[in-house]
Amino acid sequence: MTNQQFAPPPPKPVLASSFMMALHGRKILLHDRPEFGHTITAYILLHQRLERALSTALKQLDVEEERRKSEEYKNPKGNPLWALDAFQDAVYHATELFDFYDKDILCYLRLEKSTSLRAVQDYKSSIAKLKRTWAFICNKCKHNHAFLVPIEGSYNSGEWVAGFSLFRRFGEVVSVEKDLHRSAEVFSYNWAFRSLLADMVKSDEAAAKLINSLQDDDKAPQLKTFINPLPYLHILNKITQRPKTLMPREDSMNLSDIKFIGEEEILITDTKEQNPQVDFKMRIIINLISDNLKVELPYELGHYKLNITGQKLVGAFMRIQIADLIVKRAPLKIPPIPTPL
Repeated sequence: MTNQQFAPPPPKPVLASSFMMALHGRKILLHDRPEFGHTITAYILLHQRLERALSTALKQLDVEEERRKSEEYKNPKGNPLWALDAFQDAVYHATELFDFYDKDILCYLRLEKSTSLRAVQDYKSSIAKLKRTWAFICNKCKHNHAFLVPIEGSYNSGEWVAGFSLFRRFGEVVSVEKDLHRSAEVFSYNWAFRSLLADMVKSDEAAAKLINSLQDDDKAPQLKTFINPLPYLHILNKITQRPKTLMPREDSMNLSDIKFIGEEEILITDTKEQNPQVDFKMRIIINLISDNLKVELPYELGHYKLNITGQKLVGAFMRIQIADLIVKRAPLKIPPIPTPL
């Protein structure tokens, strides 16, 4: 008789996969697509790749933040693009996974042509909203050669925060991509890591809701997926324990927080954080190569013009540091006093 050994159950708490739990025990036929990976295998591998990319990005950001702390946040000597490149790689992997939710799951369920079903419409709408920011960054960088620019700064009250903006060329002007930065010209890492992970977990919950809306097929075998946890548990605390300090005007956006309820269920809350009501001193580091190019600065701070005469093309990239930019504090919004009846 073969001596079987089974792996012990994962330690509690676990970040349970809503999608896998919704499939477990159901009689739903998953379409076998011979030239594509198996549904569950593809799903797990995509999540594992994203987890590794997020973990790498967090480690690079730790290095950058420790270095800036040791420099007392003065003139930086290192390169903040190591951390930003790692985060961009994570966004690319996230976009691949969002595409799996958006398209592949419907194909595996044979629902890709069932666009008239209300459950499919709601699902597609939910995923489109959740992936918008991350797919936009990925596609503009890939197809339009847009690029992420590291930005940091300190409030006069002492809080330091780092982040990025997506810049793109428009003729002879390079500026923040307004279609992305509608509410805030700069995204902080504090907001971005929380939002990316929350949007992915919400996508998983949306997929589970879609599964739960389907009827069982008596001809289909019963699925056994068990509780395959999402692989983000060890980075979840690292992300949620980051400071909640945001970039100027970024406090107009929701800040996501993920907390456990019990040992397997989680709760995602979207809150509004208020920034310090003081001025913000900002630093931008941008790499450019051009003989005559104008950089439009965020927060309506004007333009920086690079003008090199005598050469048609600069022989190498120039690392341009634009520092001591002052973003004036936003006026405090005081709610109107109700008129007495």
